[in-house]
Amino acid sequence: MILQRIKPIVILMAMVVVACGAQASAPDVIMTSSIGLNPNPVTVGSNLVVTYTVNDGGTAAAPLSHTKIQVKQGSSSTTLVQVTNNTPALAVGASTTDTVTIPIPAGAAPGGYTVYVILDFDNKIGQTTAGQANDIYQTTTSALTCTAKKLSRDHLED
Repeated sequence: MILQRIKPIVILMAMVVVACGAQASAPDVIMTSSIGLNPNPVTVGSNLVVTYTVNDGGTAAAPLSHTKIQVKQGSSSTTLVQVTNNTPALAVGASTTDTVTIPIPAGAAPGGYTVYVILDFDNKIGQTTAGQANDIYQTTTSALTCTAKKLSRDHLED
């Protein structure tokens, strides 16, 4: 009789231990700097250099990951240009500063643009759901200004 009463308690305790077990180690890539834009303003048809610092704030080393950088007009969802960059593998607590050159198309409309940096955009490095949730960063809306190319006197008709 006592054994019948103890058995359900032991099973319940075993279920609690399994449910509360230790979480597996996982990387968590995070940005630890603001997004640097150079030059700003940038002339259409020239290059923009974007810099940012990535840190592995997780509990496991982060393998090489893919970062997407997008330039969008103002607050719209229309992407002017995007490039993919490889962020190197990082040990737990280690950081790297990435520098990416982005060609701004000659046909881009002058105006304000927002730059997005999306870490591990293809979810390939084994981050937890919480780790994936903190992978999208952006400048303030329209922080980047694109200006029209200035014509020289040689390009003007008489």
